[in-house]
Amino acid sequence: MAKFLSSKQISFLRGLAHKLDPVVTVGNAGVTEGVVKELEFTLKTFELVKVKLRCDDQDSLQGLVEEITTSVKATKVQVIGHTAIFYRRSKEPKIAVPGMPMPEVKVEETKPAFKKTFTKVYKKSAPKREEPGKRWGRLSRVKKDPSEAKSFGGERRSTGRGFAKGRK
Repeated sequence: MAKFLSSKQISFLRGLAHKLDPVVTVGNAGVTEGVVKELEFTLKTFELVKVKLRCDDQDSLQGLVEEITTSVKATKVQVIGHTAIFYRRSKEPKIAVPGMPMPEVKVEETKPAFKKTFTKVYKKSAPKREEPGKRWGRLSRVKKDPSEAKSFGGERRSTGRGFAKGRK
């Protein structure tokens, strides 16, 4: 039961398989029961598998590829030299192939195990500001009143970074 993939899907899978190493090697004995079991396991786990095929000529190579495709019910993505790439989508897909819908993932909200607050850690409340309009930090150093800025030699305005800007 080989599923047919579009050219866009095949090129996407080929791009993903480029960095993979061959996981299964088919030797001179051909497609044996052990090879089929190993391919079943790796396709169920990874969905995309690169297989190394040992054979003499192209006819036997094509026969091995067809035999693997039918025995593990996978789709042949590509064959280059003596290496073949197979894809079979699992019940819970891991690869988001374009054009194939991904199942909805249910996310459960969990409560944090331990939540620290200022009051619990320091046994007191946070400090209050004396003046509600006064800023804290670097911006509090900037002189806002033009009368205070005269000592600098003219009009200056705040840049918001602790520096005054204007004519001297």
